[in-house]
Amino acid sequence: MIDGKRRSKSFTIKRDAIKWESEQTLEDWETPDVPEEILSVFSLANAYLSYSQDAFVKVVFNRKKLAMKRLFQSNIKQKPIIHPDTPIADVRTSMVLKVMTTVKAEFGPGPANTLRKEFSAMWEWGLEIYKHGEANPVNGTKKYAVDEKPAVVPTLEDFWKVYAVARPKDQLLLFTYLHTAGRKAELFRLTWHDVDFERGLIRLGHRKRSGGDLKYDWMDMSEELANRLREHKKDAQSVFVFCQRDGQPYTSRGKLMRKLCERAGVEPTFGFHGIRHMVATMAISATDLKRTSDALRHSSLATTELYIHKLQGKSSALKELFDPKYKDRSAGTLRSKITG
Repeated sequence: MIDGKRRSKSFTIKRDAIKWESEQTLEDWETPDVPEEILSVFSLANAYLSYSQDAFVKVVFNRKKLAMKRLFQSNIKQKPIIHPDTPIADVRTSMVLKVMTTVKAEFGPGPANTLRKEFSAMWEWGLEIYKHGEANPVNGTKKYAVDEKPAVVPTLEDFWKVYAVARPKDQLLLFTYLHTAGRKAELFRLTWHDVDFERGLIRLGHRKRSGGDLKYDWMDMSEELANRLREHKKDAQSVFVFCQRDGQPYTSRGKLMRKLCERAGVEPTFGFHGIRHMVATMAISATDLKRTSDALRHSSLATTELYIHKLQGKSSALKELFDPKYKDRSAGTLRSKITG
């Protein structure tokens, strides 16, 4: 790391890695590396991961890193399908498809599709930066079918059951999710600078919009949430509102919600994002689409419409046909024939 900028590269010999590290300068980093005459897949992957480490949040970077690892580890009869030293000019669609097939056989269709997506992103980035001119070999492949997993939306009753068995500091975390409809990473990175008690506002930062830059939105804070956060600040041990014992922010608390749900006897288990789903359904029932979109901090109403549509389901004329409470004459006449 130099002046806050980070770059990484892999070597087979530690001596070569130390030599490369000692030769790095910030001036060299201001412009892209001059590629080899024929760029190899491995050097392209390394360059792309170096870029991704600063451009994306940790969870996205780790996903890209895992995809590249699987790319080079995929083999047939102990021979790599795409050898790290393979020039990009020699990469064919058939090779990418073989990698996807092996990943699908070992890990499933989802990881295979992820590898396809990240390989394509790496290739397009290379085209833009290095102008290598080789057509993206992913374009000749197709995604595998993956069964969609329905979103788990807890009831408000289940939320309070889980809340009741949580520790006080975790209760505050859950309460903040409830009153902000926040995303997990937004509250994990929340600092006291993002809480304006005087104006009754809270600021949440996310990377969900184009470009991947961290964007912030100020939003109204309920009086009850403000009071709880104000009390919590009296014993603050860090600039982060929610933090570990050493004052560092949380990066993942994947086991917390599962344990709380099990302890409370709530099934199916829901996560932090399930709370956001729940608040979204409550908001759309209480107000209009525009205000719901503002609460969820979506970039467009279309995004909110799709979001709500997935959670609530499609409206159906069948309900009108079979539900006695509907008084429409034509529906009622047809309903009498269907039900006898």
